[in-house]
Amino acid sequence: MADSAIEEIKRRLDPVDVIGQTVQLKRAGRSFKGLCPFHSEKSPSFVVSPERGTWHCFGCSEGGDIFSFVQRRDNLDFPEALRLLAARAGVEVERISRPDPGVREQRDRLHALVEAAALFYRSALTSSDGGRARAYLDGRGLVDATVERFGLGYADPSGRTLERHLLKAGFPVDDAVAVGALGRSEEGRTYDRFRDRVIFPIRDGDGRAIGFGGRAMRDDQQPKYLNSPQSELFDKGANLYALDQAAGPIREARRAIVVEGYMDALIAHQHGFANVVATLGTAIGERHIQTLRRLAPEIVLALDADPAGVKAALRGSDVASDTTADESPTILRVRGLGRFFADRRTEIKVMLLPAGRDPDDVIRADPALWARLASQALPIVDFVLHGLAQRHDLSASAGQREAAREAMTVIQDLPDPIERAHYIQRLARILNTREEFLLQAAGTRPRRQAAVEAPVAEPPRSQGEQLGDLVLALLLRAPSDATRPEAADFESAEHRAVYERLGRLAPPSNADAALDWLAHELGATFAPTLVRLRAAYDENERLTLDEASKELHVRTLELRKQRLFRQHQALDSALREDADRLSAAERRAYEERLAALAAHLGALFVEQQRLGVVGSASWSVRRGHEVLSPEVVSG
Repeated sequence: MADSAIEEIKRRLDPVDVIGQTVQLKRAGRSFKGLCPFHSEKSPSFVVSPERGTWHCFGCSEGGDIFSFVQRRDNLDFPEALRLLAARAGVEVERISRPDPGVREQRDRLHALVEAAALFYRSALTSSDGGRARAYLDGRGLVDATVERFGLGYADPSGRTLERHLLKAGFPVDDAVAVGALGRSEEGRTYDRFRDRVIFPIRDGDGRAIGFGGRAMRDDQQPKYLNSPQSELFDKGANLYALDQAAGPIREARRAIVVEGYMDALIAHQHGFANVVATLGTAIGERHIQTLRRLAPEIVLALDADPAGVKAALRGSDVASDTTADESPTILRVRGLGRFFADRRTEIKVMLLPAGRDPDDVIRADPALWARLASQALPIVDFVLHGLAQRHDLSASAGQREAAREAMTVIQDLPDPIERAHYIQRLARILNTREEFLLQAAGTRPRRQAAVEAPVAEPPRSQGEQLGDLVLALLLRAPSDATRPEAADFESAEHRAVYERLGRLAPPSNADAALDWLAHELGATFAPTLVRLRAAYDENERLTLDEASKELHVRTLELRKQRLFRQHQALDSALREDADRLSAAERRAYEERLAALAAHLGALFVEQQRLGVVGSASWSVRRGHEVLSPEVVSG
């Protein structure tokens, strides 16, 4: 079995979906947690990371990917697990054998060939023959920095120059045909697939060249947009343009915006909207969603508000062909995405653009409008209901019937019965009809919600415990010379134990290694604590080392302030309760200790003021019987 098929299965299948069939999972930061299916436990210690494609149990120290999970769950060997997951992912597995290193080498050669072609096209754009292409890009508003950053190029009209270049560089003709750089006629003659076109190199999420899109330079040239054919490297139903540049910004923004055209994506990035990707002549599909949902919980589709185009999209028209112009509203095809609509991890929304305007038009004319439209995007079911009156004549029975079928196609896919009932009620009010008639029009009955075991209730946690989680998580991110807490600063014994163990560990190469070591050192009792640390770490993983170091300093001050305040309260309480039994000397000793704690707290408060991180005062201390505010203490 080739490595590529295994990676394709991992790419297509979300580990949360696969594992979620067995384990009831609940979001914990950027990960998910639940009760481990492989050993008995009452507190969740089982963590799934969708971004890494891995799972790990801090209770029994088991972990791995979806293959190891299925092997363990069903007591299968690897070939059996591979067959099962391949069938689920829709990946054909012709034979099961050890991975062939030659297959990976071949893919590397194909990537190198496409990269060589990209460099060739890039060079041609700057040559004398590329003048018209440069003028076109300039007319579309692209600056040189964007052209350079995305490696845009030009294919000349001759139809032979790329072939000669690749042959001279030593690439086999068959490989060039296999990746779509060259075409081959029925008579066996080879030729440059792209001729007289602006070239948009297409890269995978890792930045490797996998194919090309070409925009015609002549009005009589068909198709207007031409993509590389399906190949071992390129799958337009799964890949997204500009994903290599957009992945980081998407994670940071927690929102992916999907447009249709290359130019739309390029103009968006040029104006600072770097969380934008484009489909490749297709409607957005399940595999696109699978890719994006691992990066962000919100996916926004930028759609032209033209009623006819929206209506066609909602009817579920087929994947657009290569002849589709970039103005056509083909990005949305509702059918087939139903299981994602109410996914608690993925919300699909629609950004309605002004009718007849493309994203690049809107962004160039009014970037603030684009940002506002993105933030106001409607959840997809609300979008469908919102525009029913525009797309259908609701005064006629035929129009009502069509509107009901269109809306119920989306509503009936909602897995939550309460949410489904809510939207059916709304639709009934819009159409002025009864709910049971809508169910009949859709030809379906409401789904039954599968019975699930109630999640284990977790006891409420104090502010100090939550802060302890954060400080320990930051210790996994910050450099070794960063300001660090003391063991006594932590409120809980579990946090103190974890901190002391971390002090024995050399700076870990990564958080996974450190958490695995802690799980081994501390045992299953500490599994809930380590699960929370993983969630806190994931929430702050985007911080740079400098940012993590500063955040650790700030949080350590707060943690220490809380500890000193607890000590101050306890000492003050003891002084008041024992006042009648204390001698004058003992009372003086108590008050001196209280004053010392107050001075220490004041110094911490001043340091927080210096860092600019002090919010509203949430504590006060007592000197003798006099209550002091933070301001008085610091003075």
